[in-house]
Amino acid sequence: AIEEEMLVEEISIDGMCGVY
Repeated sequence: AIEEEMLVEEISIDGMCGVY
């Protein structure tokens, strides 16, 4: 949800979209 540039492949535990 924060970084829309990265593809949403997996949702992190914090509920943030994108994999760091």
